[in-house]
Amino acid sequence: MPAPAFLADGGEMGARIRVHDWSATLLGPPHGWPQPLKTMVRLMLSSPLPMAIYWGPDLIHFYNDTRIAVLTPGHHPAALGKKARERGAYVWDLIGAKLTSVMDGQGGTWTQNQLIPTLRDGHIQDIYWTYSFDPIDDPDAPNGVGGVVLSLQETTGIVLHAQRLAFRLDLQQGLRGLNDPADIMLVAAERLGRFLGVSRCGYAEIDTTGEMAVVTRDWTDGSLPSMVGSYTTSAFKLDFADDYRAGQAVRIVDTFANGHLDAAEAAAISSRGPIRGRLDIPFSQNGLLVGLFFVHDIVPRHWTMDDEILVRDVAEHTWSTVAAARAQAALRDAEDELRYARELNPQVPWTADPAGKIIGFSLRGLDLTGLSDAYALGEGWMRVLHPDDRAALTSGWMQAIATGAPFDIEHRIRLADGSFRWVRSRAQPRRDADGAILRWYGFTENIDDRKMAETALRALNANLEAQVDVRTAERDAVWLHSEDLFVVHRIDGTYRTVNPGGAAALGYKVDELNAIAFGAISPPEDRASIAAAFDHVLGGGRIRDFDLRLRAKDGSYRHYSWSAIPGAAPGIIYSACHDLTRRKAREAELHAVEEQLRQAQKMEVVGQLTGGLAHDLNNMLQATRLGLDLASQRIEQGRAGAAPPFIDAAGRGVDRAAALTHRLLAFARRQTLDSKPVAVDSLIGGMLDLVQRTIGPAIMVRTNLCDGEWHVLADPSQLENAVLNLAINARDAMPDGGLLTMATTEVALTAADLAGNGAAIPGDYVAIAVTDTGMGMTDDVLTRVFEPFFTTKAPGQGTGLGLSQIHGFVHQSGGIMQIDSRPEHGTTVRFVLPRYIGAEVAAEMPVPQAGNNADGGGRVILLVEDVDVVRTMTAEILHDQGYTVLEASDGSQALRLLADHPQCDMLITDVGLPGMNGRQIADTAREHWPELPVLFITGYAGLALHKTFPPGMEVIGKPFNLDVFLATVQRMAGVASA
Repeated sequence: MPAPAFLADGGEMGARIRVHDWSATLLGPPHGWPQPLKTMVRLMLSSPLPMAIYWGPDLIHFYNDTRIAVLTPGHHPAALGKKARERGAYVWDLIGAKLTSVMDGQGGTWTQNQLIPTLRDGHIQDIYWTYSFDPIDDPDAPNGVGGVVLSLQETTGIVLHAQRLAFRLDLQQGLRGLNDPADIMLVAAERLGRFLGVSRCGYAEIDTTGEMAVVTRDWTDGSLPSMVGSYTTSAFKLDFADDYRAGQAVRIVDTFANGHLDAAEAAAISSRGPIRGRLDIPFSQNGLLVGLFFVHDIVPRHWTMDDEILVRDVAEHTWSTVAAARAQAALRDAEDELRYARELNPQVPWTADPAGKIIGFSLRGLDLTGLSDAYALGEGWMRVLHPDDRAALTSGWMQAIATGAPFDIEHRIRLADGSFRWVRSRAQPRRDADGAILRWYGFTENIDDRKMAETALRALNANLEAQVDVRTAERDAVWLHSEDLFVVHRIDGTYRTVNPGGAAALGYKVDELNAIAFGAISPPEDRASIAAAFDHVLGGGRIRDFDLRLRAKDGSYRHYSWSAIPGAAPGIIYSACHDLTRRKAREAELHAVEEQLRQAQKMEVVGQLTGGLAHDLNNMLQATRLGLDLASQRIEQGRAGAAPPFIDAAGRGVDRAAALTHRLLAFARRQTLDSKPVAVDSLIGGMLDLVQRTIGPAIMVRTNLCDGEWHVLADPSQLENAVLNLAINARDAMPDGGLLTMATTEVALTAADLAGNGAAIPGDYVAIAVTDTGMGMTDDVLTRVFEPFFTTKAPGQGTGLGLSQIHGFVHQSGGIMQIDSRPEHGTTVRFVLPRYIGAEVAAEMPVPQAGNNADGGGRVILLVEDVDVVRTMTAEILHDQGYTVLEASDGSQALRLLADHPQCDMLITDVGLPGMNGRQIADTAREHWPELPVLFITGYAGLALHKTFPPGMEVIGKPFNLDVFLATVQRMAGVASA
């Protein structure tokens, strides 16, 4: 069946209505539709406006072609023939109430400019509609209403135009009265940002180099941070420079999806906030980008041309407003600068008309002269001219007015206080294009100081001339009479000019010296260095304080400090020789006196030393003498059993005397040292119990050892004695108890560290420090602590040799000793010994005891001793032990005996012998008998012994213990104990 006539046209929707299966609805085929429906469908299909029909109780949906674009996405063509309720909750919620109202007979509805977000061009857009729901009359339908017709008209353009017009008016109102460019930019950015509903917008100004973008103020809704700051243009991401320079806007829907940006660029933009939508409006001048208005959003944004036009209008209007504000500010600044420059200028600016009448005068000029503005204008200013200057100034000013030449004159004016001041008045004419004078601009400046200075300068010049005469006379007096030598030399060293006083001091006349070369009157041994000095100065150098001797005419020598510089002309030298002759003589006299004083001090020290030594030795000898005398008496009395105590007392006297001599040798650094490699940490650790017992329980002993592996080469017993002696001194400094710390460190000392410490050389050292918390020492005590017999202890409690003995031992071992002490802060005594690099420390061998029945086994011993009684008794002791003893009193006799008795098993020799010393005898003997055992016995080693001996050589100090002596001989001679 052909389609009904009312469906003959209608485009796409007409065709769809014709083919739709209407039999499935209450309407049935179109031929049977009610006439009101047919009429309205025909009207709908032919209308250019979007229209829709909802018919019957089910509100069956019809719509025309222009309605398709308005439908909810996905509803076309399924919406045709559907019941209104079946089109979805969103649609029904939007139109259901209005449809029901019309169907109930309550009449049509009218809605104007309603915002309905609509999918258009692939994205949701804000679309405004004006629409109505009207009844379709049908007398056969309930309420006389068969259906509802929907008529729509889009009003987006009208609404947006009205909104933007209102926005522009509001923006103009907001900018009115603002003068600060930053405030103008902020207000514009804020109002535009709120109107567009974006996240951030603002202005970026580009500097003249195009390298920096500066954001002074911007607005943000809080979803993005502010961009206020300075950026390089690369960091600001001006990605479309060509577009910007051409003045073209850049619209980006989504920066992350934009084809212009790679991942790194997108990340760079994102680092300033999650920018998605972006609109940039550039400002260019002469092809250079000078500014940018940026609009950012955190969501993708489909910018319209209307958006671009609005933003551009706002940006350009704001930019021009900013430029005007800046121009006004610059004008105000310029006016302020001119006003302040005029009023603060020490010069007085003024203006005059072409006839020369004053028409403008600065406030400073009025204050200066006391004139009022009315009196200063015209010719009133002439009232303040000095009477003597008025005629010349008036004549000059009139001539300038007549000729148009610049005006310049110096004159005096009367100040407000009645005084006169010198000023300089100048003026230049301003002309029009034809050369006619329009105005005169002038300045009057204060030159009073200059005038006063000129007057003073004239007086000074006169005074200087007089002073020059005086100075010349003074210089001539110095030149004529000074005994210092002032010389101008020629290149060959001869005198070209010499002062008479200096020549006279040498006994010469000026003419005589001028004929003599400089070096000719110097000692022959000095002439080479003088010639070298001359060459140095002739080469452009200088010399200062050169020690110079010159022979006077009488043959004596005078001493000078010579300084010289190159002369103004080539081959000329200027010399000044300060006469040191008298000072040298005084220094020689002073040196002689000081030498006498040193000798006297030495004698005083020797006197102290010998006095103390004599006192102590006499006491020890007295004890020895009394012990021997009493023992002798008891033996004579037949009471031999009572003699041993007195013999022991005499022995103790000998031991005390030996200890005293050992201290003296240590102080003199001449003691005999049995040096060997020592592990310092082990030695001090092993002494801990001994030290604690010695100093008592009131003092806590602590060690701070470095656990190092370095060794020193020293006499272990002397090292122990040194540490123990320091511990005892520390105990005496802490009568109420305290803390004693023994510490070791391994250090590397430089030449600077060892400065002033004699023969100690830079290198590795082991430092030993003993620290107490006692009473400390004053500076005057510290300066004397190493003096022999100096002690702060009570009489009888100290010999005064302890520290001097340690000092001698340390220096004899190649080390240095230091003391740090302050009253009430304790004392630290620190000494360092050189590190020993060699074989490890050998295990200490026990000292064998001499057996009462030892048998020398006929072994032959050569005994060399120059003191007869010592040699005789020592030989007797050895004979008693079964040794065959050959005796010699000097080196030559000893070597003859060795030659005659090559079977000699051992050499025992004193060190300090007449002629060859003991070490020389031993070395000579070993040239022939390399394995010969050698035992040195000495009380004073001097320089004869070294710190170490080759194998088979040992030393025992005098006086020696008999048991130790015999045990050592037994061991070295290879004799077993019986």
